[in-house]
Amino acid sequence: MTDGKMTFGEVASALDETWANTSWQAGELRHDGGTYRGTYHVRLADDWDERAPHRPLLHGSTLYQIAEYHALVSLIFAYANRHYPAFDSVPAMTMAEARRRFLLTSVRLDLHKPIFASEVPVQLRVDRLVNKMQKHRLVFFDGFVSLGDGEHEARMGGCLNLRDDLIATGDAATDATQGTSAP
Repeated sequence: MTDGKMTFGEVASALDETWANTSWQAGELRHDGGTYRGTYHVRLADDWDERAPHRPLLHGSTLYQIAEYHALVSLIFAYANRHYPAFDSVPAMTMAEARRRFLLTSVRLDLHKPIFASEVPVQLRVDRLVNKMQKHRLVFFDGFVSLGDGEHEARMGGCLNLRDDLIATGDAATDATQGTSAP
């Protein structure tokens, strides 16, 4: 990723390598101007039991996972391809580093209507990106995620964190906060 452009699918494949096993997976992903769209395939049969023969329904926690994943894969894709000027001053980094540095700090999921479909369209719209690299070494973002053609909505906020003192562990954390480097 340090050499620039990646496709949406390449970012998703790299992210999937470290993502927990889920009952869903990303299908088609695409970028349309300022909107990041995807279709997610959910194995609803995994949630069916003969003791509870109800019509399988997408649980809110599954939708939360999909919204979180879609936001993360979309933002890494936007960063890798420099879709926004706020990313211009952010140094190049590997995919492994980008996964650790993009953080969701707030999520509000509004569940409006039940979703019974196994194909869930999702779209992210980035509402705001603020580059605070010079002073704080952070890029803040706010976005809106629509799940199931607006059946559910999520508002998300987070940051791209380049402050090593906030993510380092052990001796590296101590060194980062004291302004020294490890031997």
